[in-house]
Amino acid sequence: EQLMAPIRVLQVMPAMDAGGMETFVMNVYRTIDRDKVQFDFLYHYDKPCFFDDEICTLGGNIYKMTVRQDNNLPRYLRELRELFAAHPEWRIIHGHYSGFGMFYNPVARRAGIPVRVGHSHNTAYEPNLVGRLDKLMSSRFNAGLTDRFACSQKAGEMLFGKSPFTVLPNGIDTARFAARDPQRRALLRGELGVADNEILFGHVGRFSAQKNHPGLLKIFAAVRARLPKARLVLLGGGEPGYIEEIQNLARSLGLGDSVIFAGVRSNMQGFYDAMDAFLLPSLFEGLPVVLVEAQTKSGVTMTAAAESLLPSIRQMLNSSELLSQSIAQVNGMHKGVLRLGVFNSACVTWVPHLVPPFQKQFPGIDVQLYQGSYADIVDWLKGGTVELGFLSNSSARDLDFESLYDDPLVCIAPADY
Repeated sequence: EQLMAPIRVLQVMPAMDAGGMETFVMNVYRTIDRDKVQFDFLYHYDKPCFFDDEICTLGGNIYKMTVRQDNNLPRYLRELRELFAAHPEWRIIHGHYSGFGMFYNPVARRAGIPVRVGHSHNTAYEPNLVGRLDKLMSSRFNAGLTDRFACSQKAGEMLFGKSPFTVLPNGIDTARFAARDPQRRALLRGELGVADNEILFGHVGRFSAQKNHPGLLKIFAAVRARLPKARLVLLGGGEPGYIEEIQNLARSLGLGDSVIFAGVRSNMQGFYDAMDAFLLPSLFEGLPVVLVEAQTKSGVTMTAAAESLLPSIRQMLNSSELLSQSIAQVNGMHKGVLRLGVFNSACVTWVPHLVPPFQKQFPGIDVQLYQGSYADIVDWLKGGTVELGFLSNSSARDLDFESLYDDPLVCIAPADY
């Protein structure tokens, strides 16, 4: 009896480096019946990636484009058309890269690919120019999709709005993480240079603004003041320049050799054995795979007491930032971070006119934008995530509110109404 060829699904990714989204896709890929369903991968970078070898071993094909390196959109669109024409076996594309979905989804539709899936993995965008551009491009991702998935309810609402979507929580193979191995713990702590009597805190995540490494180091500095034998291991990759910036911050906080920059490791599950506590201070997440892994390994959950301490911890960090700004002012400098909560229309109409003059007058102030709904901005203001927010008078309620503009209500009707 002749066996049917497996259904081939094209997974559209930025690349396949060691990250949460990529790990989720690989967790699924390892588990499916590959005699029935196979994955191929489209990258937007032409470079060696962390999961390349495993993908090839599992039977997947990898196609790498250079658009994120050369920004050559005409070439990218031409190569997409050629690629889809050369692979009529692809009846499904699964898009994890929302920013470029405005390009590859229409090309896939015109190529006759009947199933076009979009997948949301996050609840916000990074508070910088790249994040704002990603948000703008991702606003076109929803059009032309036949199916929508999200790792959480908020992640789906963020990317798909009112369009229907299915929540697919990020799953892991618990067998790889559940059992503790004392020998592996001793071996890895020895490799890291951590003594038995030292408490090892750990964090897993790429070095980016979203993961909040500056906040993590400030938290750890406060921990070290009370626990001199505490150590911190940071696992993950990122842009070399940003990693160097974080290393310099660790030195400036007097943390010295107590912080270990361990890079990207293939035996990630083993490092949870080496840790005594896991820290995840991200500014936003969809459903972080590393947190699921850490909870599976040690059964760690946030207690009611920890929940009650969160506002105080945020207040402490904000006070630390305020102190740094006050010291800078005493020294004749304006330096620090200003976090603004904005809704979509304010980001378009107000921010372009207000932020550039402010940054020109105060070049030492880093302005970070957090985009969300009125409810999000209220929560951010009360929780200390942002210092200032754009709100309507009715949504501000018990917050200090200063009116900037009275927006008239206008009724548009036919001339003969």
